[in-house]
Amino acid sequence: KQRRLIQPVFHKQRLDRFVQKISESTDEMLTAWETKQNETLDVYSEMNRVTLDIVGKTLFSTNVKSEFDKVNGALTKIMTAIRNRSRFMRFPLWVPLPSHLRIQHNREVLDETIREIIEHRRNSTGTFDDLLTMLMEVEDADTRERMTDKQLRDEVLTIFIAGHETTANAMAFTLYLLAKNPEAKAQLQKELKENFNANDVNFEKLQRLEYTTMVIKEAMRLYPPAWMMPREAAKDDVIDGYQVNKGDKVLMSPYAMHRSPRYWKNPEEFIPERFTTENMKNMPRYAYFPFGGGQRLCVGNNFAMMEMQIILAKIVQRFDFNLPEDFELELLPLITLRPKEGVPMRLVKR
Repeated sequence: KQRRLIQPVFHKQRLDRFVQKISESTDEMLTAWETKQNETLDVYSEMNRVTLDIVGKTLFSTNVKSEFDKVNGALTKIMTAIRNRSRFMRFPLWVPLPSHLRIQHNREVLDETIREIIEHRRNSTGTFDDLLTMLMEVEDADTRERMTDKQLRDEVLTIFIAGHETTANAMAFTLYLLAKNPEAKAQLQKELKENFNANDVNFEKLQRLEYTTMVIKEAMRLYPPAWMMPREAAKDDVIDGYQVNKGDKVLMSPYAMHRSPRYWKNPEEFIPERFTTENMKNMPRYAYFPFGGGQRLCVGNNFAMMEMQIILAKIVQRFDFNLPEDFELELLPLITLRPKEGVPMRLVKR
């Protein structure tokens, strides 16, 4: 029911109205980068800031840059606590363990942030063309019901978190892989020079950026932000000799599947051409699923791809970037997959 309510928000014809806001946020970041030429920046942190800004503008029509440290800190602490909780004997969350209290405190920080934004909107007399307005006004096609306050808060919080953190991870890994593969970066620069006008962007024109899209998809093959996904077995089954009963929780790993030599030739190598239209026709179903699949396919997958296309295209057109010679990427597998120590880059304006 919730998915049916929220799906229209992400229809492709509605995404085009968010292109300008995404472009503006990216341009503001790149203008700031021009004052830091030849410096080493952590592009992972930069991607987190710009994607949070984009979510604020497209979802709330408001500037949430000042909330970055608070939101990012609370989110990281929650993810770390949940990961640690899964390693040991689990007690109910109401047991006042220090880790449980941290989860509750930081969840309250996020809840309060969202609650204030929703209340401010309800008290506003202006008109807004954003995701929050759509969520507040959308009705179930059959019952004409709108979301309850709790449903609205939960949906907004989910989009607020997933809409910036996972995209930031994917973008940081994409820039890292391009810096490690200069031939692919040169090919991307060539496509953008021929097909991308930074001052005239819309949803339809982004679909022409074939190599740009292949680069993003290949980066998410190697480093899927949602590296592990839980699902519930719908019926009894036997998988590779293991009995799975209806209702059992099953964990699937895009990270493991995307690197399986059974489905991928030279799986550890960065080869964007794997995702040509022809190659994708021959790809087994669920050999690649960075956004999940089936009934629980990520509802914002088209928004995320559009956002990453715009950010990547604008960065690559305006800047060259290189990794420090001694940098070694370390991974931090929380609920999402992150670069453990960030991704330092030296930026040079093209």
